[in-house]
Parts: sequence; C-alpha cells; structure tokens
Amino acid sequence: MLKSVSTILLLLLTTLSTLPGTAAVYRWVDENGKVHFSDKKPESKKAETVDIDAPPVLPPDEGELRRRELLRRAESDFQYNRRRAAEEEAKTQAREAEIASRQNTAQARCDEARIRLGVLGEPMPIYWTDRGEMRPAWSNDVYKGERRYIDDSERPALRAAAERDMQTHCANPDDGNAQYYTYRYWEHHQWCQALKADIVDAQKPRTRTPKDEIEAMQAQFQREC
Repeated sequence: MLKSVSTILLLLLTTLSTLPGTAAVYRWVDENGKVHFSDKKPESKKAETVDIDAPPVLPPDEGELRRRELLRRAESDFQYNRRRAAEEEAKTQAREAEIASRQNTAQARCDEARIRLGVLGEPMPIYWTDRGEMRPAWSNDVYKGERRYIDDSERPALRAAAERDMQTHCANPDDGNAQYYTYRYWEHHQWCQALKADIVDAQKPRTRTPKDEIEAMQAQFQREC
C-alpha cells in the first residue's frame, strides 16, 4: 500500500510540475482504506488539501558558469584569431602579387630592351612594326603588317636608348651572357614561327609539296620548337 501511494504521489507531482502556475492537490481515503490524490476535489468524499511546495530554483553552479565563460572566451578568441590570420594572409598575398607584377613588368621591359639591342646589331635592314616592335628584315620574316624602316644614321641613338632601358629595368644590365641568350631565345622563337608558317603553306594543295617533305618539316618543328 505504501509503495502504491508513493508511486501515485510521485506521478501526480510530476504531472503537476509540468502545469503552468500553481494547482491544489487533494487527498482522501476511500471505503477500502485506499489513499487517493487528485488535482480535482471529489464530490462525495471528504478530502484534505495537500500543500505541495514548488521545487526550489537552485542557483547555477559556479563551476559550470566558469566553464561556460571560458568556452565563450575561447570561441571568441578563436574567431578573432582566425579573422586576423585571414586578413594577414590576404595582405601577404596582395604584397606578393604586387612584387611579382613589378618584377614581371621590369623583366619584360628588360628583355624587350635586350632584344632591341640585339636587333640593332644585325647587319641587315631593320624596321618598326605597326605595334612598335623592332625587327630585322630576315628572308623568312613572317610579319605581314606595315613597316617603317630605320635608317643607319638612327641606330646609334636607338642603341643608346636600349642601353639606358637596360640600366633601368635589368637587374644585371652588364651581363653579356644574359644579353646573348635573351636575344638568341627570341631569335629562335622567330625562326620557329617562320617554320610553322612554311608548314602551313606547304600543306596547301596548290604548292604540291610532297608528303614526306611536309612530314620532315613537321618532325623538325616538333624536335626543335
């Protein structure tokens, strides 16, 4: 009986604890001596009111509060450090890109000045293209645009200008090997372009170029270009 009463009371208290506000609990004993509890007052039985105190609201545990505060601070610091790291990484990448751009621009201008100096040293007519490029008039020249030929009397001044540009843009303006290989690389590229144009022309039906000759030219291009 005691176990049954305790169980009923526990269930009732649990139910009442979920209801908003406060509610009265009634206790009565039936003719069989069984104890009853209910939030509704019986009509035919004498019942007494049972005082049920609401469970006390316990203050938060100080240790738990401290743990939550430490976690909050750690998360805040982590997010802050991550933002700072991302900002610093972006700044570093921007600086590196700017430096690389300047270096590439300077190197391109250096190479262009070295090529002009090499062209000016060719014992043949040279000219300006419509894009402002200086080129020698090779027999296998592939340039098809307008040309403005340079008089021999202009060469000394143009050579001096190329040398000044090398002093400005080249990290090693007096390096003879750099001058030689830069110009030879450009010269080889021009030769490959001419060979490529010859292959295209040879493949046209009107030229009647033998197949084995075209294949030989293609093999040479693959091998040397």
